[in-house]
Amino acid sequence: MKIEPDRWLAGILGHPVFRVEDPDGGAPSAGEILDAAGRGPAMFYARVTVDHLQRVSHLTGIGFHIVDVTVTFERGPEPLPGVPESPFRVRRASPSDRDRLLDIAGSCFVHSRFHADPLIPKAFADTVKQKWIANSLSGKRGEGVFVAETGGRPVGFLAVMAAGDAGDRVRVIDLIGVDRGFQRRGAGSSLVASFINDSAGACDRLRVGTQIANIPSLRLYEKFGFRIAGASYVLHAHVDAGSLRGMCG
Repeated sequence: MKIEPDRWLAGILGHPVFRVEDPDGGAPSAGEILDAAGRGPAMFYARVTVDHLQRVSHLTGIGFHIVDVTVTFERGPEPLPGVPESPFRVRRASPSDRDRLLDIAGSCFVHSRFHADPLIPKAFADTVKQKWIANSLSGKRGEGVFVAETGGRPVGFLAVMAAGDAGDRVRVIDLIGVDRGFQRRGAGSSLVASFINDSAGACDRLRVGTQIANIPSLRLYEKFGFRIAGASYVLHAHVDAGSLRGMCG
């Protein structure tokens, strides 16, 4: 069992954040969580695959709470046989897109684990997504960002990452967001189609993760030939004044 600091999230939240990992199948005790937190407030999070229910039971028993179930989809890198015409043009992001994409990222998300946790203020959850796409745009994270625009105005984005898995080259949809006023109008489909076709010949597999509660996203990825490859529970714990807080405060 490892408890590792997440300094990036801590810098946004304003107090320590820790990632709990158990590569050997171990799990922390409540005392170990409180010791890591120290005297001030702290947040902890863990991901557990759905086939390890005993581990989930242990974590919930010491004060963690399930905030999300993440579903991972994969498909081959084959290009699409044909892409329907769309009112949205997809291109690579440019520096001039930054402010507009930050505005979209700060207002379009509903289903993330941060938005689902009632102990995390919405402003923090929105800021996480803004910082995330800012890092992608600046080249600090991933390998690029696609932008969907209409009438010369960006209305959505898709950030791309590269990963390795068992010797395979994997290209990942790291983050995708669409302006609320343009959701369910085809912008997301245009972004995903462009990502798929851009990946042909560049990797062995394509991957994306989304929340089980995000039904439109689940349907979107299935439409483009992605199939479920795995699922994980996401759990959060919050410590304040030397004790674990319940989800109701």
